[in-house]
Amino acid sequence: AVSGVLTFQHVSTIPLDAAESLVGRGLRVRLPDLPSVSQDLAVILGRNRQGLELMAVRTITPEIATSLTRTGGPLCLDAVESLDVDTARILAGHADWLNLAGLRELPADSLAALARHVGHGMAIRVPGTLDISRAEILARHQGMLYLVGLDTVEPAAAKALATHRGPVTIQAEHLTPEIDRLLSELD
Repeated sequence: AVSGVLTFQHVSTIPLDAAESLVGRGLRVRLPDLPSVSQDLAVILGRNRQGLELMAVRTITPEIATSLTRTGGPLCLDAVESLDVDTARILAGHADWLNLAGLRELPADSLAALARHVGHGMAIRVPGTLDISRAEILARHQGMLYLVGLDTVEPAAAKALATHRGPVTIQAEHLTPEIDRLLSELD
């Protein structure tokens, strides 16, 4: 364990009794190579109070999300590629930092559900161009907002983000000087 994080690399499965042992140690649990989580495992991992990092899990169901969002501390699911609206609503109820930086698809209804996130902050991948409609949805979020994976940001979208109440950080591939100036005013 380093810095309060218990990491198990190269673990593709984990027995339930071993998972029980992990969550009782009072450390953040990091399973970078675990490809999937069963409902039984999600129930156990969701009892961890220091945070949970599952960086290889690509899909998540509403039932598994319900269990995982019970964890205290940050919840990192940064390999999840797509969210249906029901799963997004459940994840929005996580009371701490939420990391979904691996999203490849983010339909408008799922984005709207995520914008209701109640935790401290959220990192999400917003594929493509950030247009005004998506920016207005994101501006409703209450905590820190870290947007990654954007191609570019439309000027009207940058202005819409200015209404966001918390800090906003944007990582985009192409930013014009005008957009860069508008975004720098968000800090």
